[in-house]
Amino acid sequence: MIYRHEFFNLNNDLQIAYSINNTELHIVGEAYVLLLALCEKGSMFMEDVKELLGIDKNYEGRRIREDIEKINHAVGKEIITMTEIEDEFDEKTVVSLRGGENIIKEN
Repeated sequence: MIYRHEFFNLNNDLQIAYSINNTELHIVGEAYVLLLALCEKGSMFMEDVKELLGIDKNYEGRRIREDIEKINHAVGKEIITMTEIEDEFDEKTVVSLRGGENIIKEN
C-alpha cells in the first residue's frame, strides 16, 4: 500500500517514507509505525498510540513526543500535532496527521 500525502509518500510494502521530491526520509522504528497508523486513521487518542507502540498506559509520553518531532523534522513541516480535548469525564490527548483526510491510498 502506498499513502500519498501533500508533503510525503509512504510505501508500506518497502517500509520507506519519501519526500514529495522522492528523497528517502529517515523515519524508522516507532516513528514509522506511528506515521503509518496515522496515515491509515488520520488521528488517534494518546491511549491508542501507547497501546500501538507497546507503551505502559501510565507513561507520560516523552518518547511519543520525540517520535512526533522526528517525523516533523524529517518531513520539514509540522504534520503531526497533539491536541488536548476535554470531555465530560476527563482530558484526552489526540495525535493527528494534518491533511490526513486527504491522503490518497494506492495498492
